[in-house]
Amino acid sequence: MQSLLTNELSIWNNLKCQIWSDFHFSLEQGISTIVSQFKKDKQTEVLFLLWDIFQTVNWEDSSKQINNLIIETAELFEQIIFTPWNHDLRWRDNPWISFDLPENVCYPKTALDINIPRIHGNNILVANLFYDMKLIDPSKLWMSEQDLLDFYATTKDGEYLLWWDTEVFKQMASKCRKELNSEIDILAVHSLPHPSLTTFKEDSIEWNKRSLTMGSDILTWKQDELKNGLVVLHWHNHRKSDNRLMINDKQVHILSWEQDNFWGELI
Repeated sequence: MQSLLTNELSIWNNLKCQIWSDFHFSLEQGISTIVSQFKKDKQTEVLFLLWDIFQTVNWEDSSKQINNLIIETAELFEQIIFTPWNHDLRWRDNPWISFDLPENVCYPKTALDINIPRIHGNNILVANLFYDMKLIDPSKLWMSEQDLLDFYATTKDGEYLLWWDTEVFKQMASKCRKELNSEIDILAVHSLPHPSLTTFKEDSIEWNKRSLTMGSDILTWKQDELKNGLVVLHWHNHRKSDNRLMINDKQVHILSWEQDNFWGELI
């Protein structure tokens, strides 16, 4: 069986943690099997779940499986940071009320909730970050913002996540920007936080349009207030990246990981 958790990672201020995201397991995947592998993989006391743990495409509600898995996992770790995202929130009107998690699990309790726990000397901003349509100017693809919104409404996230209310997405990004300041050591989100992280494929207008909807640009909006050395943990684009950007005069370290058995069953 392959390891589920990213290898032990030391980030800002020597915080040792492990990270897990975007496996998109079937809802039939056994919880006990996953937890058993967690026990074997565990190397630290802090776990980031930057999720999309189960694959939900045909009206599946994954909240029961998520609750059961995190409740069992929380017994293994001192602190868990959980950022639910599109596959974790689909197919129900108010998805956040469906989570009932232990006290050592830090996660947004509502769409606009922000948490800033201090863990091992680090201030960690935990936030929802979806698609605020500002990652890249849509005119670069010869589109208006309305064209982009119309395109977005045809996607599964646009149709089934928060019921077409893209204004909520913009409010999430605004709230995250407001709380992101020079006191924040680590930003933990699911979606892309900067335009440089988008991936385009040649001769694929459909994918290029989709890339424009894959995140929110919150970093360049806060360039004068970022902490020098800010670490951003994200996922969602299903690609490994390790980027060190200079935003104004501040260095920002942006990290994501590629899971070995992504889209796979546990074996």
